[in-house]
Amino acid sequence: MEPVVSKQFLKTALEKHFSRDIQILSCLSNNVTSSGENFASEVKRITITFSFKNEREVQTLSIIAKYVPENEYLIDFINETGFFDNEIGIYENVLPKIGQLDYKEKLAPRFYYSTIKRTPSVLIEDLSALNYKVMPRQKGLDMMHCLLVLDKLAYFHAASYALHEQDPSIFIKYNQVMFGRGGQVLELINACYGELIKTCKNYPILYQYEDKLKSSKDKIMSMVSNVNSIKSNFKVLNHGDCWINNIMFYYTSGGRVMDVAFVDFQSPCFGSNCLDLHHFLASSPQLDVKEKHKDLLDHYFEGLLKYLRKLHIEDEPTREDFDEDIRAMAFYGKYFRELFQ
Repeated sequence: MEPVVSKQFLKTALEKHFSRDIQILSCLSNNVTSSGENFASEVKRITITFSFKNEREVQTLSIIAKYVPENEYLIDFINETGFFDNEIGIYENVLPKIGQLDYKEKLAPRFYYSTIKRTPSVLIEDLSALNYKVMPRQKGLDMMHCLLVLDKLAYFHAASYALHEQDPSIFIKYNQVMFGRGGQVLELINACYGELIKTCKNYPILYQYEDKLKSSKDKIMSMVSNVNSIKSNFKVLNHGDCWINNIMFYYTSGGRVMDVAFVDFQSPCFGSNCLDLHHFLASSPQLDVKEKHKDLLDHYFEGLLKYLRKLHIEDEPTREDFDEDIRAMAFYGKYFRELFQ
């Protein structure tokens, strides 16, 4: 069987991106993550050497290829959730429009190509070739890394708010959180919740939580599934899966962390900006950093106002409204911490 990301596929993709004929001289690919690490996609790093037609200079390009795994269950799951459709929409439509606003920063890898024919696939820039790295999730993020993430998240949220003011229709397809889509997603969440209850049952120190989790299951599932129906004072495009595994950090040659980029846009959601905040704060900082959550929220809110002003947005949220939304959405972070950490 011909591989999903074949030499011909790459030639077609790059010729469309560069709008020029090319000759591919070599391709070298390897897996980016270990088996099972990426639930909803296969991810490969591909190093391509090529030349443009009628030119002698040899170019080298490192890209990331994401595509649907050859697994019947996952294919059905991805089709039902729209994961690849979401990500393609973000790379092809949303991020380029954000890049056309009055102020811009690097948010994500450069987009090269996508297709939904045969096997849905996305080709993007390999940030590791630019010295971006993912931090080990077991270690968590220290204060400096967290502040950089929250500043970049503030920019992303502010930019999406500005874009929504120009054209609200862009975000209609992203009006539902991933866990509110029912079907196989709901089955997955139910399974995770069941495992949480089993864990409590197996460890004496957690016995006291077993009955509480059982009795509150229906209420918790309903709250999480309908989180986007809760009144919000300020709505933006959320990344939707903003945690340490989907964040890459740029380091100088001296090892100093300087910038942040987000990857994996399969679960975007237009809703309260507090969804991303609770997801990130519950899942990614080191414990001692979590204890300074007020400082982290202050930093995010100051950044949000800063970027809204850079984008010439007059309708700014108040700190009182922001704090009200943070409180209203607090259960969302608690849910992620308990179910997925």
